[in-house]
Amino acid sequence: MKMLRFSILLLGIAPLVSACASPPAPVTTNPPPVTTDPPPVVGPPPVADYSTYADSATDTVTVKAPTDGLTGLAVRSVGGSLVTILSEAELVFSADLNTVNIYLDGVLLTTLRKTFEGATTRYSYSGVGINGPILADQYHGIYDYNDGNTNTEGYIAVGVETRPENLPTSATYNGTWDAKISGVHRDSGIILLSADFPSQSLTGQLFGGSLMVAGITAAISGNEIDGTANFSGVYSGTTALKGTFYGPWAEGFGGVFLGQVSDGSGVAEPIIGNINGYGVP
Repeated sequence: MKMLRFSILLLGIAPLVSACASPPAPVTTNPPPVTTDPPPVVGPPPVADYSTYADSATDTVTVKAPTDGLTGLAVRSVGGSLVTILSEAELVFSADLNTVNIYLDGVLLTTLRKTFEGATTRYSYSGVGINGPILADQYHGIYDYNDGNTNTEGYIAVGVETRPENLPTSATYNGTWDAKISGVHRDSGIILLSADFPSQSLTGQLFGGSLMVAGITAAISGNEIDGTANFSGVYSGTTALKGTFYGPWAEGFGGVFLGQVSDGSGVAEPIIGNINGYGVP
């Protein structure tokens, strides 16, 4: 209402002002320059750029191994108990790439040594109780861990994390899953996952297991997911599920699950596992 009265007042005195004053001089100042940021790059970068892309401006990836390490998650179970442990994982390579230290929650777990070098592909490393490829799809990989001395076993899922601003609108992943129950039973199969980044949701299925299958539901936050795996079959139960998107444009997904399941007798048993996904073009 104040704006309306103010407009009427101006209209009422406008003729008087026009009769008593000279017309204003024309404005000759130039408009300020446009300083908008350039539009974001759409689509993947040239293939040549993949060899140097990583999760931060300071990280790089060579053709065969990352020079600034890999990050991700690890799950472990202690035989004879219901204890399952979720940890932050980091792999740090030596300058010559001949060894790699594995840290869980900042504590050195073990040191691996290079055991294989492809002609133009990645390295593989192994050590006591641990073996597996580094960067199975150039961006992430899964390690299988078994320490007979402490009766502890687990999985380590690490890679070169996708920058959150480079996540696509959607992605579909095929791949594999593997699980250990009570340190005695083991099951595995294939996966099909769908990520909807605008709605921040991940859904999918774990198929093909001889003991169980599972439905996946998770929320996406940045380049990570947090959700559940709902198992049914010979073993059933709901476990926690966490994971990370890897690669320049989320070409890979690595995750872990942990918790308890039951075979129907009502007795809880610890379960740990991994999900290893590769983007479907």
